Amino acid sequence: MQNPTTVRDLGKQLYTHLPPSAQEILLSAYFFRKRRRIHNEVFHAKLTELRASEHLQDPDEFRAMQCVLLKPIVSAAANTPHYRDLFARLGITSADISTPEGLRSLPILDKDVVRRDPAQFVDPIACANGSTVAFTSGSTGSPLRVVLAPDYEALEEAFTARQCAWVGLGDRDRRIRLRGDLIVPGSSTTAKPWRRNFADNELRMSSYHLSPKTARYYADRIMRFSPQALIAYPSSANLLASFVRDLGLKCRIPFIFTSSETLTSLQRETIERNLGGVILDHYGCTEATVAIQQCERGTYHVVPEYSITEFVPTSGSTAHDVFDIVSTGLLNTAMPLLRYRTGDRVRIAGDQRCACGRAFPSITEILGRDDDIVVTPRGDHVGRLDHAYKGLSGIAESQIRQESPSELRVLVVPSTGYNDAVEAQLIANLRSRLGDMDILVERVSAIPRGRNGKFRAVISTIPRSPQPSRSTSAESLTDVCAGSPIRR
Repeated sequence: MQNPTTVRDLGKQLYTHLPPSAQEILLSAYFFRKRRRIHNEVFHAKLTELRASEHLQDPDEFRAMQCVLLKPIVSAAANTPHYRDLFARLGITSADISTPEGLRSLPILDKDVVRRDPAQFVDPIACANGSTVAFTSGSTGSPLRVVLAPDYEALEEAFTARQCAWVGLGDRDRRIRLRGDLIVPGSSTTAKPWRRNFADNELRMSSYHLSPKTARYYADRIMRFSPQALIAYPSSANLLASFVRDLGLKCRIPFIFTSSETLTSLQRETIERNLGGVILDHYGCTEATVAIQQCERGTYHVVPEYSITEFVPTSGSTAHDVFDIVSTGLLNTAMPLLRYRTGDRVRIAGDQRCACGRAFPSITEILGRDDDIVVTPRGDHVGRLDHAYKGLSGIAESQIRQESPSELRVLVVPSTGYNDAVEAQLIANLRSRLGDMDILVERVSAIPRGRNGKFRAVISTIPRSPQPSRSTSAESLTDVCAGSPIRR
């Protein structure tokens, strides 16, 4: 039997040499097989379960549900070298950590520990019938190898399907996909950098070819396709929306589902205003330890069937409403990660009970990675600088790069309306937030993406000195473990 990876690689090589019509046939055949593999009994059973559990209101019912979901995860952890040794050192058994409260007897697990030796976290029994491997984006330069159980993809897909159902989006409704897919070769100059995937009734568009010169073709094709939804990276949707605005184009899409990057408030405003749709954002991670999804009312909900999630005060932050995400995934038995620090932060401000009626815990804002910050000469850590761009015209997108505590380079892709006055105002806005720093703006035609097509708003090589954390205890902030709304 041929290695699946070899078959996939051969398919990719063949794809690049085919004419567009044949590429669409090959693409559709691939996704037809994938669809049959994922939309199986596990998927349908999980989706039915999720549609029932979203109506739970009693915190005790959420807790009982999480205890049931946690049991196979803890059992799998006991089969791994890391947790077998850890349990022995702590003098505990699986039974001692079989509840959300019991998990807190374990230390928080940092990403670097897993990255050093991922095999220490793999349960060979759970992988006996096969597994798949995924890699994190490696924004720090070192991707993490993640092993996923055979049924993980189907389970994950059920959560995506439920979020789509919140706005009435059906499985066969037309959608545009604008992410990191290599739809056509990067060097291609084709005027049609998109391909139909008939299996999923979607049009997959290349984000790498989107530019002021091609934006008109994109907008026209989207309008002719008449999709119900756009599935996109925030940066790709924002770039499309910026070109639609600056070039006076017409492009309307009812719903925009974003994921895989941090969605800023400025991006949200630009996308919704110029594409005319409602955004439903999704936060997750390759390590399969947490999911936070926006509902139809715009609230970010922590998904209690997906993970047991804690919010721990962020070290070094001067904001008293900013927390690190520490979570235990409830889906992946192949590589269970208990109390895993994802490296991302959220803002929680007050009681967030949502008008949608779901009693899921909620947060105010996803702030993104703990390395998406600028360090000032005084040593302050400043994140979410998107407000510095608010009200400025002619900026298609921008990226901040920092290699020195006293200096910033800002890459700007200019669009219609960008001039020296806008640039001067951008520098002034940044200085008002960062203090006395040298700020150099470079005008570029495009900002490089990572290998997976993802965009990073901040790239910094500055080591951050640890700062004392606030005295608020992690335990007081883990109401979410029981699935109850967080109240302050």
